[in-house]
Amino acid sequence: MEIERLAATEENGLLVGTFLAQTFAQEHRFGTQAATGINTDRAWQHIWEMFTDGAVWIARDDDGTAGSISVCRKELWWTDRPYLGDGWLYVRPEKRGFSTAMRLLDQADAYASELGLPLVINVLNSGKPELVGKFLNRFGFTTLGGTYIKER
Repeated sequence: MEIERLAATEENGLLVGTFLAQTFAQEHRFGTQAATGINTDRAWQHIWEMFTDGAVWIARDDDGTAGSISVCRKELWWTDRPYLGDGWLYVRPEKRGFSTAMRLLDQADAYASELGLPLVINVLNSGKPELVGKFLNRFGFTTLGGTYIKER
């Protein structure tokens, strides 16, 4: 497994955008906000912001892209203290349990440490978010809340 920080190029943006559209967006339908109607302009803006204002890594193996993480500087609405927040953390289901997520998090964590900033990872998981939470807790993260949806 190779972990690589990607430079901000259109080719890399398309690589990551295609990966996320074909994997993350298909797995996490987000209820009635189904990912089948992806707004590519909005998605591209978000992806490009991660490249230009933060950092993006991918995990590759013999099967292609196994996962990706991105982080950028953010601030909470009630304070001006910055932190690094993720734009996404995603590992293909068949690559989970092979340390891919841990290796991606190691890169983001080292980057946050280099900048002297806290790292915040949001969990958006339609499967078993409690397992993701336990994984992050073992990695040294403190649980701050969660994401919930009430359908209409």
